[in-house]
Amino acid sequence: MQLFIILPTGAAHSAALLGETLSVGERTAMEYEMLTEEQDYRRRSYNWKTAIGLQKVDNLVPNRYLLELANRNISGEISLSEVREKLRDYYENKPPDEVTPERQKEADYVSQRISAAL
Repeated sequence: MQLFIILPTGAAHSAALLGETLSVGERTAMEYEMLTEEQDYRRRSYNWKTAIGLQKVDNLVPNRYLLELANRNISGEISLSEVREKLRDYYENKPPDEVTPERQKEADYVSQRISAAL
């Protein structure tokens, strides 16, 4: 099965990496490649590892639940928007006696946002 994720290649990709702006005519002539399911899996895995690693720089440790959601997203079981919704529901409906450090909650939300941004 192939996923239809489009990434620019060639001159358009090079210009984007260099921060250059392309004219409208150049944008319509961009070449694209299709990602296979395996390539998409690797990209999601890399994005989550990067997002969680960036939290560790600030000595923030994500909640175990976020790690479970990240693994489900990497495997393709749920989307990033579902991760965001489930994480929000988790913190909104958490029993009052179950305390989560505020910095861990911050790490969870920021990790999800970073992964989505990548």
